[in-house]
Amino acid sequence: MTDRSGFLSFHNESSDVINSLCNGGYSDDPEGLSLAVHTLKGNSSLYDLTTVSHICHAVEEQIQANQSLTEEFNGLRSRWEALTETLKVFGVAESEDEGVQIGRSDYEFLLEGLQSGDDKLLQKVQGWELEKADISLSRLARKAQELARRLAKGELNVLVECDNIRFDNDHWNPLWSELSHVIRNAVDHGMDLVEERIALGKTVKNTLAISARVTDDAGLVIRIADDGAGINWDTVAAKAKAKALPHKTRDDLVAVLFEQGFSTRDEASALSGRGVGMAAVRNVVEALGGTTTVTSELGEGTAWSFRFAKPSYMLCDEPKLSSRRTSTMLATSAKEIEDADKRPRA
Repeated sequence: MTDRSGFLSFHNESSDVINSLCNGGYSDDPEGLSLAVHTLKGNSSLYDLTTVSHICHAVEEQIQANQSLTEEFNGLRSRWEALTETLKVFGVAESEDEGVQIGRSDYEFLLEGLQSGDDKLLQKVQGWELEKADISLSRLARKAQELARRLAKGELNVLVECDNIRFDNDHWNPLWSELSHVIRNAVDHGMDLVEERIALGKTVKNTLAISARVTDDAGLVIRIADDGAGINWDTVAAKAKAKALPHKTRDDLVAVLFEQGFSTRDEASALSGRGVGMAAVRNVVEALGGTTTVTSELGEGTAWSFRFAKPSYMLCDEPKLSSRRTSTMLATSAKEIEDADKRPRA
């Protein structure tokens, strides 16, 4: 599995969510219930766990119809337990020494520090247990590429840029999970079909830029930007007006995008349209002490920026920017594991 650590993070977090769903953890929190189910559905779909995604979609339908969820939750629990057992058969869910990842510059820093008695050496080595930013961002990139192919949006160029940052994922994993909604919206709502791009005089391939940078004034800034269709603010205003929501200013319209149940789509699909995802993003960003801004022009694309005061849950060394363009996709896959689980066993 290309991204074993990323999948295990998803599996562990989702196990907690499913346990809470099936044991009445959201019985007094209908909004939290909808957010949790929608996030689980979206992330399961991105990892090709189609059965789990379909069950979550059925749960959403039952929630909307105000019907009992017992049967769907029982099915979800059963499916997840079967998947977990299959992961153990494949050795994916087993705990083992994962090691740490260091680059040549880190290795040389260690050697120099040992030779000179540098007092920053301990902090540096302890930071190696944290996940490098380009790994976190590349995980989002692979999800975008897979989804673009699935939706026939053509091959996707993804540019990943980041400072020399490492993240404590015990703290940041909820953010990576919810940012999948931003990725999904960028691909499903924003990106043009190939023939549309040609007609508009754009490059054939859609482009998505994902970055993480640290500045003295803004702190940590995580940015996700596409060069697709952009947000139709007139449509947002009309939908907001129909729902009796504030819609006079651009700030009003940006706020509306995060409203629970707001969507520019007339019908919900298995991927989007329920108006739940961006509310989940807002909640987790605010819980981490961050703020969100969006800029978008029709026909030119959309850029989301998530700003956090310099947090203690990350390590940033010298502000050296790493940049690479990726066109690879998650090669193995949870889908292979799920398919294997569906096959009869001797």
